[in-house]
Amino acid sequence: MDPEEDKKERISYICKRGWNSKMFVEYADATKSWKSVEVESGSSVEIPEQATNIIVGFRAKRLFMWCDVKKYDRIGKKWFKPGEPHLFMFDTPVSYTFTLDGDRFYEHVSKVTNEDYDEVDLV
Repeated sequence: MDPEEDKKERISYICKRGWNSKMFVEYADATKSWKSVEVESGSSVEIPEQATNIIVGFRAKRLFMWCDVKKYDRIGKKWFKPGEPHLFMFDTPVSYTFTLDGDRFYEHVSKVTNEDYDEVDLV
């Protein structure tokens, strides 16, 4: 087996607050079947090298239901359209760590870093 075939990227996330949250990752695998994975804070998802159409998003628990984390411009320090979920889309696998922060009901992605811990400018 070729070691390059097993190469995987890793998408991780950290929640800096005490509220419940989760990350979801969806992608098309080598057979074009859709895969969907959900993990809790401090966890990561391995993405196969052949994966495409990768979608990363986050949900926070508010009272009795899960709600999408809304899109926030952390560079300009402002919210995008009201109610717009913050989804990150990639054509090919990446290794990033997403950090969530903010008060309850104002959760947002506060930082995205690569495997060298350099901040990445994604909105």
